[in-house]
Amino acid sequence: MRRSITFVFLTIHLVIPAFSQISSEHKSKPVIEKAAKLPEMVRTETPVQTVFYQAAIRANEKVVFIGDSITLLWPLGVSFPQMSSYINRGVGGETTISIMARFQADVTDLHPRVVVILAGTNDIAGFSGPMTIEQTRDNLDVMARSAAENGIRVVLSSVMPVNDYCFDPDGNRYINTVQRPPAQILALNQLIRTYAEQNRIPYIDYHAAMVDADGFMRIGLTFDGLHPTAAGYAVMAPLALSGIRSALKRKR
Repeated sequence: MRRSITFVFLTIHLVIPAFSQISSEHKSKPVIEKAAKLPEMVRTETPVQTVFYQAAIRANEKVVFIGDSITLLWPLGVSFPQMSSYINRGVGGETTISIMARFQADVTDLHPRVVVILAGTNDIAGFSGPMTIEQTRDNLDVMARSAAENGIRVVLSSVMPVNDYCFDPDGNRYINTVQRPPAQILALNQLIRTYAEQNRIPYIDYHAAMVDADGFMRIGLTFDGLHPTAAGYAVMAPLALSGIRSALKRKR
């Protein structure tokens, strides 16, 4: 019995830190199984990040990251080790429609200073039925307005590129570009960027930082052609930090 208790304690001790920022009620087994394949991310910190962390900690800046499985799998505690007030509200498989439906509970009711919205790839894939990119933009607009009305700064994100370069454990190729055509991703990103510029909202261009010369996600940044690896999240983290910093500097 004593050995069993020791084993359980060690298991919990090892697993919890990697996902401490992920809300337990939002975990979905298939997505978490993929997350287990992600290698350990090296904790690195630039001088600029250090200064920002210290200032944010003193101000107790709560930030909510909301989105789909790309957000769900993001180990915020690893990317932002000093920011315990960064909250993960990603849910696997969601579109802007379902994210919008829970925005009150998962963002507004938490009273953060900033919300980082990363969504749209599942809209393109048709997870909620056929949608135009204009409908996705309009849903983002509803969320941005709701946040602003409650004194929450908004950061919008580009949809990330995808690729067909990756294989599953059985050697089958992951095909992502059929459901998520690169041209449609680019068109949606242009709409989001234009909306952000018109409304003076910081825009994070993950796409430009992660795309290769052929318009696909760079090799090494994703394990299935859609979800980032540790290296992918390492690319995303400083961009998110810059967007949050810009949002906090802006006058309401």
